[in-house]
Amino acid sequence: MKLEDYIFPTVHSSVTINRLVGNEFLNCTAKVPFSHVQPITKEVCDYTPYVNVSARQYSEGEAVFEISANDKDGHIQSRDVRINGASVSSHSDSIQVYGAVGETFYLTITVTDNDGYSSSSSAGITIKRFGSINPL
Repeated sequence: MKLEDYIFPTVHSSVTINRLVGNEFLNCTAKVPFSHVQPITKEVCDYTPYVNVSARQYSEGEAVFEISANDKDGHIQSRDVRINGASVSSHSDSIQVYGAVGETFYLTITVTDNDGYSSSSSAGITIKRFGSINPL
């Protein structure tokens, strides 16, 4: 009796063919001719995350830092926000600061994505006198 079967491409050097013929279970192991191992390569396009911060003063004694961050090939995993070097816990994209005229604030943000890449941005603002003073 001859057992035949089509063997799909495989990385194994031999295969076993099993058949039920009548009441008899037959099997044989055969070497796969032309078998070989070929390395598999995969091209990965990794992108670093994008982050930008800007600052604006809207009223005397108050300024706002606006943060924009995204990751083209995943998501932002963590954010490290610092104002004048001190860590700030904030998940908001808008951070308000309050101070006296002449006081300066520097915000630095570093974001890390799910691939482990990070990017940083910073901005500074000095609180200025806002509007005009009525001499009455």
